[in-house]
Amino acid sequence: MKKLLKIAIPFVKKEALLVIFTLLLIGLVIIAPSEIPHYIRFIDWHTILMLTGLIVITTGVAESKSLRRITKRFVSKTSSERMLALKLVTLTLILSAFLTNDISLFIVVPLTLTLQTLIKNDISKLIIFEAIAANTGSALTPIGNPQNIYLFRLMKVSFTKFVQTMIPMEVILIVILLLFVLIIFSGSKQIIPFTDNSFNKNTKKENKFLFYTSIVFLFAYILTINANKIFLLYFTVIIVILYLVLFTRVIAKTDWGLIVLFCIMFIDFGIIAKFPKIYRLVQLSHIESIKNLFLLSVGSSQIMSNVPASIFITHFSKNYRIIAYGVNIGGNGFIAGSLANIIALRLSKKKIFLLFHKYSIPFLLITTGIMLAILSMFSF
Repeated sequence: MKKLLKIAIPFVKKEALLVIFTLLLIGLVIIAPSEIPHYIRFIDWHTILMLTGLIVITTGVAESKSLRRITKRFVSKTSSERMLALKLVTLTLILSAFLTNDISLFIVVPLTLTLQTLIKNDISKLIIFEAIAANTGSALTPIGNPQNIYLFRLMKVSFTKFVQTMIPMEVILIVILLLFVLIIFSGSKQIIPFTDNSFNKNTKKENKFLFYTSIVFLFAYILTINANKIFLLYFTVIIVILYLVLFTRVIAKTDWGLIVLFCIMFIDFGIIAKFPKIYRLVQLSHIESIKNLFLLSVGSSQIMSNVPASIFITHFSKNYRIIAYGVNIGGNGFIAGSLANIIALRLSKKKIFLLFHKYSIPFLLITTGIMLAILSMFSF
């Protein structure tokens, strides 16, 4: 029993969302056994294929270790805490737009923790704003986060059209984020001597072949992301096989649990959306109103996280643009708003739960208020 607990407890901590939604599924099986034959139909397999390909490829980019060298150059010759924060936040914004929000944090947060050995400044606030930046940057592109992958598929638009759709919201998020950084971080001089050997050790482990191969795959995947399901299936299978043969470590490091979680969430919310009481409750929210739909998307993200919120709400509305605005803004605020928040705090190994909400909740309220005002003034 003790051995079982030793295995179970770390797994539950690491895969808390997977455990929660699996338990929910078990409960739904008991409540609505008649829906079991429809489970496969509830899953959006096109989205699952896109998610699988992108997670494998971006894991390859991260495992190449090349981004550590690039990151070192990016943050070198920094003279103040404010400038360091601006550089790391900007780096996180860029990485999260193309490598997904969670993978960008797996790169930037460990780097930030290494910086703690080089400077006297407390880096807790840096990690918090890296999490906010990851949510912000990932909102721009259809491959930045799981909810965008899903909503992009439903929108049936081109990659560039999706980016154009998200730009109004993205501008608001970035401007407010940079204002927060400028106000909160000190401009006092702080020399950062990059003499720590950990950077050099990481660079020696760099696999440039893996890095450039993954970058080529990433661009190829972006170009074919609007292809039909059969083509996408073949392309994804080929990519997985190539990584399995050439870079086995990447397949081992891929977050397969996230893909399983997505499948389970599709089933969970496919069942829940069919409950008459849930349907009536959502209808009471009057989501035919753009403002109400936006607020429901933001609010439900705070309760159930933005990925399941997007899956749930699309059962009731086809205004995917407004849902995308709401669930992406809703990734900030309470820690449950986005998986990226949980990842950042877990990687930090610091007790910053209250400090995180000190900044993330005001950020959520300000950005929600501004976006709501814009939605009221302009027709979307």
